[in-house]
Amino acid sequence: MATQIYPIETSALAKWGNQYGQDSSHAVSDGAYQIRNWNSSKDTWNLVTNPKYYDAKRVAIKKIHFQVVGSPQTSFKLFQSGSVDETQISGSWVNNARKQFKNELKIRQYGQLAFIPWNNYDKTTRNLNLRRAISYAINRKQLAKHVLNDGSTPAQSVVPEGEVKDASGKDFNAGVTHKLTYNLATAKKYFARAQQQLGRKKISFQLISADTDAYKAVAEYIQAQSKKISPDLDVSVRSLPLQQEISNFSNHNFQAGTLGWSTDFPDPIDYLNLASKAGVINFTKWTNPKYQALIDQINDTKNQTPAQRIKLQQRAASLLNQLQGVTPLYQYSSVHLLSNKVKGIDYPLIGYQKYEYGSWK
Repeated sequence: MATQIYPIETSALAKWGNQYGQDSSHAVSDGAYQIRNWNSSKDTWNLVTNPKYYDAKRVAIKKIHFQVVGSPQTSFKLFQSGSVDETQISGSWVNNARKQFKNELKIRQYGQLAFIPWNNYDKTTRNLNLRRAISYAINRKQLAKHVLNDGSTPAQSVVPEGEVKDASGKDFNAGVTHKLTYNLATAKKYFARAQQQLGRKKISFQLISADTDAYKAVAEYIQAQSKKISPDLDVSVRSLPLQQEISNFSNHNFQAGTLGWSTDFPDPIDYLNLASKAGVINFTKWTNPKYQALIDQINDTKNQTPAQRIKLQQRAASLLNQLQGVTPLYQYSSVHLLSNKVKGIDYPLIGYQKYEYGSWK
């Protein structure tokens, strides 16, 4: 409720039944805008001001036209031609925007974290020492700055930076004691242990990723870094459409992958649950008794203060870095092109831009 809440208008639900929310003629709004000309198969629609909104007189932008596009290249080209006033971009197009639209480029930290989920049903990828070897071989600063180069930042834990502060006013990750560090020598030591435990010299596994420019680049970077560990380690890469990748995760038809997770409420538990029994995208149900005990303590909110709860969450994040239930990679950035004609719109860490606060220059 601190960010957003979507109540159901019960009288409209009673009137429309299963049609409720299926198109714009069966939608109810209590916000600054109402949706028009929309159904689930359309890739364009409009928002128009809601005359019954409590502060309708203050809403300056009266109509917004939305258009779905298939790639950041299309987004960039539409903005370049003046066909749109705002759009989101990613990947290599961020660099192009830095050159052409420096004053209209908005790069903000975003509460979404990319990580590697490992298949614990697979003998190879459930090996902790192999996971640790891969994690230590990843230079997260290099990955964020030189591979992505889109404003993304190195992950410090499974919890994004800037989401919450501890009792002393420091960022959550300042209290995470087990750091995600780059150390190739340590990676080699862990790989040697994995070879011994798995009983074979040559080790291989497949890393799947979504078929976007950014995720392809990340997967190829991990593949290249693995070669630095040992010539006996072979990481193959396969790119899939996101929905197929999710299906593979759900069916345990994978060994390792890359994935992102964002939240809609400012609490680290939503990220810590990526590796808990209750985690909705803990696809392989990785569990650890010490980690789960911490999660259970965190969820027992009646018997702790907020400051104590944050400390428990920091301990859980530290333990997860150590145990590699998932391997954090980087924190996303939110990158938009916004015309200088539009004022008053910004991009928060959690949630979405508020057009009701915007205006025309």
